[in-house]
Amino acid sequence: MTLECLTVTAIFYILAYLAGSWVKIIAARIRSECSLVFRVAFGGCIVLLVGMVSALASGLLKLGVNAGMICFAVTSLAIIITGILTCMRHKGKGKGCGISIASVTELYYPLIAALFVAVQVIAAAGSRFEHTEVLRGVGIATKVYDTGYLSVADPMMLFIGEVSRTVGVHPLSFVFAISPFIFIPLYYLCIIGTINLLCDPGYKRIAAFGFVVLLNVWGYQSDVQIGCTLLVRWFGLGTYMIFGLLNIAAVILTRYLQNRPEKTKAWQNEEKEVEDTEELDMKKARNLAIAIGVLAVVLIAAVFILNNKINKLYAATVNLQTDMNSRCSIYEFVPEGGESAGYLIKGSDGTLVFIGGGGRENADELSAFFEKYGNNIDKWYIYGEDEENAGAMHELIDAGLVNAEKIYVTDAKELTDIQ
Repeated sequence: MTLECLTVTAIFYILAYLAGSWVKIIAARIRSECSLVFRVAFGGCIVLLVGMVSALASGLLKLGVNAGMICFAVTSLAIIITGILTCMRHKGKGKGCGISIASVTELYYPLIAALFVAVQVIAAAGSRFEHTEVLRGVGIATKVYDTGYLSVADPMMLFIGEVSRTVGVHPLSFVFAISPFIFIPLYYLCIIGTINLLCDPGYKRIAAFGFVVLLNVWGYQSDVQIGCTLLVRWFGLGTYMIFGLLNIAAVILTRYLQNRPEKTKAWQNEEKEVEDTEELDMKKARNLAIAIGVLAVVLIAAVFILNNKINKLYAATVNLQTDMNSRCSIYEFVPEGGESAGYLIKGSDGTLVFIGGGGRENADELSAFFEKYGNNIDKWYIYGEDEENAGAMHELIDAGLVNAEKIYVTDAKELTDIQ
């Protein structure tokens, strides 16, 4: 398993780096720069997107896993070759065609981020989540692995099923033993790309990274968010959309807005005049962002605490009926249209004691009463041996509908011969 894990992870990140050449083309178009971190993050998201589209298309066309993997390989190769050739053709045209080494070396929080990611990867690789959302996803991949056919389902799980069958590793092992080393670092690279863009180096980036960690903890506490939290379903489509594509799109869009072409000279003059105002607004915006961040942390902590309280209350409510059933209980037997004809006492140790019963006319209703609360009576007390008081008892015992271990009359006489 270790060899398969290293091989698949290495192949994925090599493909991610090569496919990431397209981000250099995009950066050149918007007159920006791209870091090595962002290149790998962008390329990894492209590789996963190609894999999911190939798997889903193969499912729609009712093709097998082999055809889907061939489609994935051909498409990936075409994207990589096209990107590399385009970059070579435009080499040196615009600052976006190169890799900004400074943007990699200026990461002031690599140890904290790397330590947290490593701990989460190891924890994920050693965990087995039994949440319904997780089992449903693994079930789709397992079906692909067992049958060799693709259907119209979660494209991420279809792709994982394809890769698992190609590698020869069961999807359950692939998801929990191999995929953490691929998906979790990739998504944190996407997150770090956004943090590096929006936050200044230093404690602000550390605080932003911690905020993302808190959001994941919050998602872990919510059944609604469990399908897209990195702590549980790092291999899901929702996680890919939120932690992958959303961060990549945010970085590219922000870079474009920051470096959009100047249209007229008048616009340049206007920009110069409002520069001081924008700087003041930026300071206000930063202060507001810090305030919102603090508020968000407080709210998340409150939600976390409240969620734990609700879970404890729910557990207490669920166990309430069981606790009540474990205690002594008394149930009254009242025939339809008549008066009370008996009492069933259920002891804390589970013993059943019944008093009364009435005549044979009560037999059917008394039988239904015992079916509800228990047919094995430990002690049965009757008011007399005549038909009026013991008729129902004789009817049920003779028919074998009730088992009475001991029977007594009110004068404490035990009827040992009734059986």
